Amino acid sequence: MRARTLELTLAAMGAASSAALDLCNRLIGLASSAVASQAGNTALAYASFVDPLKRKDGTLLDFLTKILSDPALAFEVDEIRVCRARPWAMVVGKDGSKRTFHPPKAAISGDPNKHNRLGGREEYVLGSVLLHQLAIDFKEEQGAGA
Repeated sequence: MRARTLELTLAAMGAASSAALDLCNRLIGLASSAVASQAGNTALAYASFVDPLKRKDGTLLDFLTKILSDPALAFEVDEIRVCRARPWAMVVGKDGSKRTFHPPKAAISGDPNKHNRLGGREEYVLGSVLLHQLAIDFKEEQGAGA
């Protein structure tokens, strides 16, 4: 039921393709709310997050779709931290760079990459090995379908 809710939610958002939709379902499903009945709404909210410093680059869903479409790009990501207690997700590059995605209308003063340091939080971390393997699986599935 939880996976179906995520699939319908992301399909309504117009994810790039069924294969990209499946990959994003896996990631957002892993990192979404710990409460199954809230997973669909949580996935929808997180998928629409933007990086305040790079709004023109699109949403978190766009970013995930892009990196999971290319194993080399996925390999450049060290981890993705998804906060369950506060609305943000951070992408940490292997070079130490950080991109933080927040709700599109969030009022953030100062550096958005430091804004999330306030108070305690519960995070779900997607590691580089998982991201890279999903990108490889996606590429192999695309090659098999061609």
